[in-house]
Amino acid sequence: MIYSRNFRTGRFLYILALLSMTLMTNACMKKPMFVCHPNYFDVGEKEGIGKEIIRLEKDIDQHPENSGKYEPYFHLALLYAHYTNPTPDYPRALSMFEKFLVLDPDSLKKDEVLYMKALVQEVVETDKERMRMANKAAKHKQNNKILRDRNAKLIVENQKLQDAIEKLKLLELMLENKRLNLK
Repeated sequence: MIYSRNFRTGRFLYILALLSMTLMTNACMKKPMFVCHPNYFDVGEKEGIGKEIIRLEKDIDQHPENSGKYEPYFHLALLYAHYTNPTPDYPRALSMFEKFLVLDPDSLKKDEVLYMKALVQEVVETDKERMRMANKAAKHKQNNKILRDRNAKLIVENQKLQDAIEKLKLLELMLENKRLNLK
């Protein structure tokens, strides 16, 4: 007897086996694969970021000794470095991350904070390098302008000297002609 199997039935069994393996693997995990934190920084408009920064700064200023208030430093750092912030302050974000790590070194978010701090540090260093390069480019432009002005002056002076040389050659020819005529 010849055994024949329908192609759709085989594909269905294959998908069913993959699905069951996925479910079994997921059931064996100690922690969920993806942890979703609430999106604290869904502040909506750009003005919302500024208002939230002011609110958190006041909260920190009013209760600086409050030992349970480490979160505002973390949130402030994220807001200062937020991509929709119209005036990002990366050095301030870096200092807020550092304060958070100093005040709460055993935080559950320590790895996350260290990672973000490293990213912001890279942004700060890159910005410093960009500013250094911009200053260097401005100096080069200024030097280039000075050299162009000097070049233009030298071209004019060179033209005057060439004109003088031509006049001297003509004068020499005229004197040579007069000398030959006198003989």
